[in-house]
Amino acid sequence: MQASSFIVFQAYGNESILQECLFALLSISKQHIAAELADVEIYIYTDQEKWFRDKCKGSSLPLKFRTINGDDLKKWRGEIDFVHRVKIEVLRDMAKTVSGAILYLDTDVWFLNPVMHMLQEIQAGKLYMHIQESVIKDDGNPVFAKLHKFLVKNNPLQVNGKPLNVSTESVMWNAGVLGFHTKYAHLLDQVLQFTDDVYTQFHKHVVEQFAFSFYFQNTSFIHSAAREIFHYWHFKEMRNYLSSFFQFFEKDSWSDLVKHTELIQWHAPMQDKCSFYQNRNGWNKMRRKRWIPVIPDWKRLLQQMS
Repeated sequence: MQASSFIVFQAYGNESILQECLFALLSISKQHIAAELADVEIYIYTDQEKWFRDKCKGSSLPLKFRTINGDDLKKWRGEIDFVHRVKIEVLRDMAKTVSGAILYLDTDVWFLNPVMHMLQEIQAGKLYMHIQESVIKDDGNPVFAKLHKFLVKNNPLQVNGKPLNVSTESVMWNAGVLGFHTKYAHLLDQVLQFTDDVYTQFHKHVVEQFAFSFYFQNTSFIHSAAREIFHYWHFKEMRNYLSSFFQFFEKDSWSDLVKHTELIQWHAPMQDKCSFYQNRNGWNKMRRKRWIPVIPDWKRLLQQMS
């Protein structure tokens, strides 16, 4: 049977990124039985296909790989040399290859619930992003405040040689999750053009994310994927946990690894991190002392959780 839904990751370069993706794949296995994924294919754009094949032995996930290399990445970063531009090109490439529902995910995600209903909704034409972050005019954080000021000063923007009015009432969504049907593939071209033109004037990492937010919300209502998917973009220390986790359990089977994912209790280290920064004294603030996570004793934790 030909697949009609496609889950897409880009995972290349540093092993910490690959491990994030691997952990996300484990969470897919945790939330879905094989039969539920019969109509789904999971594509990983990577320069480390062998690494994934070795790590995913014993998995029943419908994995497919699109091998990319340094030349691809250089081309996809474009003349503006923007790392987040690669995401747009990955999706343009994917939309030329398949027809159906596409669910793109950054690697730093964890599936909280099954996504079959979401994929059905995407098949029906609904658009998804992860979660609404802020209305631009509300100056939700320093970067958004700068974007607000930029839009006020430069509206209408020049995109593809034409004036484009961008309202400061526009909403910024987190683009760590993107769900759309390939019938909306033309939006990717618009997102790419906006990114290329605006990034040269507003040199901030949110330009690609705002481009997706702007064109999606001006096409249809955006639905949140937060109920199904947790995006821990603000918790890079998770990489410390994952490195230790995969090293300790490196000889375990796929099914055992799926069970062991329960050992990572997200709320505890995140609460510790918040508490640390809230309670730093003046000296440590001046020194910019950073929170360092305490890595669990996996053997003891396994005994406690069994």
